[in-house]
Amino acid sequence: MTTPGDLGDEVLDLGSVEGSFRESRGSFCLVGKLCTDRAYNMYALMDVMIKAFKCRTKTIVREWGHKLLIFTFLDESDRDWVIRNQPWHFDGHLFVVKSLTGMEQPSGVSITRASFWARVYDLPIMCHTEAMLISIAKRIGELEIFEPPDGLNLGYYLRFKVSIDITKPLLRGLTIKLSGEELWIPIKYEALLFYCFYFGLVGHNFRGCDSYDKNDCPDPTEMEYSPFLKASPIKKGRGPKVEMKSTRGTAGGVDMSGTVCAQSVLGSSSVDKSDSVLISR
Repeated sequence: MTTPGDLGDEVLDLGSVEGSFRESRGSFCLVGKLCTDRAYNMYALMDVMIKAFKCRTKTIVREWGHKLLIFTFLDESDRDWVIRNQPWHFDGHLFVVKSLTGMEQPSGVSITRASFWARVYDLPIMCHTEAMLISIAKRIGELEIFEPPDGLNLGYYLRFKVSIDITKPLLRGLTIKLSGEELWIPIKYEALLFYCFYFGLVGHNFRGCDSYDKNDCPDPTEMEYSPFLKASPIKKGRGPKVEMKSTRGTAGGVDMSGTVCAQSVLGSSSVDKSDSVLISR
């Protein structure tokens, strides 16, 4: 005889109805999370981010469990624009988004990667080639977009966008070998705001680090990481137009600013609140 407690062991197969839901909603959704252990106002985060995204069609944001937000877009291009223009920030903290298929539980999605524009400095002239740049970028993270080197107009740094694992320390640089000689190549990241000078992790500073021992390293200037990993984003409209190449075939229309800081849109009158819906519960 089956008891009510046994019913939880049965498997309900929803395969016959999965298609319509996935195509109509799941593929147009993003899950987002703020990378901080500090307390913050969830409703303010929802309001600020939906304004910062500036989508052309209505966007719905809903709180989902513990510290997660679900964004539902009516237009696929709006969703892609949000992904393409990472990183996003709220109150100085990184806000990470990830695409959903609609078939997974949002609470179980691993949000461990974020996209940044990275720069490598002082490369030997012979390394200013597409092949060399791609090889270097893939050592830092998953390459998304890059600016092809200009053989005539050489720059002090080369620039590309990579998806990096934010659960691991940031790379401060790379050691390359040319003709038997090892060279140190510094790396900087655009729109990098809050990170730990002690461990190099994104999401907190060294004063908020649970593992930081001031007796072990009392002087912040002696830590392995420093503010020198930060690079100012290239602002839209400044400098000549640069050709962009994407490793995913979706580089068209990339915003050259590379980032949007959500806190800067507070109080903006350019966004019509009727175009977005916030649901706190």
